Amino acid sequence: MVSRPRDALLDLEYDVIEAVIALRSEGADAYGFGIARRLAGDDADSGLIGHGTLYKALGRMTSGGLLQARWEEADDPGRPRRRLYEVTAEGSRALARRPTRAATVHRTALA
Repeated sequence: MVSRPRDALLDLEYDVIEAVIALRSEGADAYGFGIARRLAGDDADSGLIGHGTLYKALGRMTSGGLLQARWEEADDPGRPRRRLYEVTAEGSRALARRPTRAATVHRTALA
């Protein structure tokens, strides 16, 4: 099994960082289901990404210092609290290093 370099992220991880930034810039909370909807775009019911895959990525990215997470205040007793995410400085730097899609395709073709 080939392991990826420590600073190389999966496309999903780059997309998650972009989604969190977009949601926060709109004044919206960035939580798991909201991020999933953002990733699905206009086809929010398509199930484009498995929620288990997303939540594993969120956990990995939080542990890796790319995201910071906190539990929201309990406002509605009828709904569980959501875990809210923000991009860290390291997450922003990682996004800035994102290879172009052409470079990703080229690297994949060589493997």
